[in-house]
Amino acid sequence: MENEITSKVISLAPMSGLQSKEVESIKYLFNDIREDDDDCLFFDKLIHSVHPFIIDVTVRGKRDRIKMALQELGKYDIFKTGEVFKAKEVFFYILSNKDTLIMYELEALTEFADCFSERFNWWYKPVDMPNDEIRLVVALGGLESGNIGKSNIGAKN
Repeated sequence: MENEITSKVISLAPMSGLQSKEVESIKYLFNDIREDDDDCLFFDKLIHSVHPFIIDVTVRGKRDRIKMALQELGKYDIFKTGEVFKAKEVFFYILSNKDTLIMYELEALTEFADCFSERFNWWYKPVDMPNDEIRLVVALGGLESGNIGKSNIGAKN
């Protein structure tokens, strides 16, 4: 089975419908994550930042799921141009079924994390979902522009 990838961008800007079910489910994911420096909830800090966005990538397949998710992120202009490295808030949330995240997959994430140095925050959470599926939720805030950019947002690859 070839990997199937879907991705979407969710704007958290004030006029984008913050009460949607999608945003509420994202908020629930980040509910317990606090910023170390001021004990502020991460999600609250994120939605009050400039140009807050979520990029939500789901990969179904047997191998290299994290690598495929990271390659999908590379299709967005914000990653191509390097603007992501200027973001004030960056957080990666990995969701998969318990015990299905393979250690070699984490190596891809570790290599990617080296690009962000100490600013790279990520959290793994086992959830009830299919064994062959992984979800990478990327929260970005404090961006210079609101242009995430991808020509085929939401398309299946």
